[in-house]
Amino acid sequence: MSKLIYVPQSRLPDWRAEHTPEICPISKQPILNPVVDHSHETHMIRGVIDSEINAFEGRIANAYKKLSKPMKVLPLADLLESLVAYLRQPETRYLHPKGFTDISKQFKRRKLDDQIAILEGLRQAGANVTTEEILSLTNSDQRTKLYRKIITTNRY
Repeated sequence: MSKLIYVPQSRLPDWRAEHTPEICPISKQPILNPVVDHSHETHMIRGVIDSEINAFEGRIANAYKKLSKPMKVLPLADLLESLVAYLRQPETRYLHPKGFTDISKQFKRRKLDDQIAILEGLRQAGANVTTEEILSLTNSDQRTKLYRKIITTNRY
């Protein structure tokens, strides 16, 4: 093991100034408020990161500590790597009920031209609706009802 080097509180600002990268290694953004990050397990300095990212990392670590013992089968870093791999996998073709509600609300808030363009795009993609039907709808409620009907045509 290499020699342990203690950085006293009085020297921490100097250490931070000497070791602050221009870009935060986590957020990949310029560091606006640099802080010296350290492991709460080993107590060793990991580096300098932006304070908001440091707070984010702390919240993740604290949430991990609150998991039940059976859930802590992996060290946090390994669990996060698995999470990243999971989040990067291709999505399914299945729309969640909450997602259906959300996209319906978003559709209803759109401008008339946008609603018509979306419905026309769905028609061109194979929805069983005509351009005349789309243009005959006189208000957002009617267009949203048609949108919801088109989306729910293919059910599990």
